[in-house]
Amino acid sequence: MSPSAAPSRRALLRATAAGLAVGGLGALTACTPGPGSWSDLRVQPLDGDPPPPEPAPDADELARRGAVAAAQELRRAAQGASAPADRPDLAALLAALAGVQDAQLAQLEPAGGAATPPSPAPAPAIALDALPTSLTGAAATARQDLAAVTGGMARLLACLAAGDDTAAAALSTALGQPVPEPPPWTGPGGSGPVTDAAAAALTTVLDGERAAVYAYGVAAARVTGPLRDRALEHLGAHSRGAEALAARLADAQRDVPPGAAAWALPLPVTDASTAVALAIAVEDATAAGAADLVAAAEPADREAASALLAERARRAAGWRAQAGRAGELVALPGLTGR
Repeated sequence: MSPSAAPSRRALLRATAAGLAVGGLGALTACTPGPGSWSDLRVQPLDGDPPPPEPAPDADELARRGAVAAAQELRRAAQGASAPADRPDLAALLAALAGVQDAQLAQLEPAGGAATPPSPAPAPAIALDALPTSLTGAAATARQDLAAVTGGMARLLACLAAGDDTAAAALSTALGQPVPEPPPWTGPGGSGPVTDAAAAALTTVLDGERAAVYAYGVAAARVTGPLRDRALEHLGAHSRGAEALAARLADAQRDVPPGAAAWALPLPVTDASTAVALAIAVEDATAAGAADLVAAAEPADREAASALLAERARRAAGWRAQAGRAGELVALPGLTGR
């Protein structure tokens, strides 16, 4: 067999070109962009990426912002109101009211120090004689949010509302206006089972009511006349409260602890003055228990617990007035001093 003829130069060039064409096509096919490749890259704006959108505020944040706006408006009104020159007591009460709003705003500071969105333009100035109505309106608005927020925020709102209620009562009295009444407490509310936390809070409030019955019995023995009548009236109210709370625990099939024969008093009671001081301490203590009940209760039962808190705060304020401390406002009954 004869040797093959050597390929011509033109044939070699054709073969090389064909190989390059096939190889180039394969390379281009291999470099086709796929998911997550350079084709997904984008040009970054010269001034950088815009910040991510703010998350929508939750119910707690919305309630907090509303309470902040109300407290700011009430503080402006208290600071801008003028008392007659012959009413230093009213001037002192307005200063105390501004202090109440300052204390409430301090408690409303968001966790972590996050900034509160700018407030809208200030509302028209509130006239002095309209301030009590504005206070009760702020209290009612705070209570409207109780069922929608978390337990801790519900307690804060209920305490804010009780503080505004008692301030409205003190200011109404100073102005000679009818005193607005907070929502009445008609019982612990609800029926059927309760959570462990709610059962513990109900038991604590029950113990407080029983202790109050004992304390008012001691106080009533040291006062006479209208003071004795008031002490006995409050003794009866606390006794009925204890019965209602015990019935609620029983309905929830929870243990109802027996009452003690006697209770340790927070201070010695030797005369009318110390009897009044005891009444103040009793109502402050029961207000604290009611505030904790707001936090632990089911959302549907918070309004009832808030009414209990408001009632106890109002009684404490009444006894403070009896002791000559009518201008001593408590910003957050149930929380202040704890």
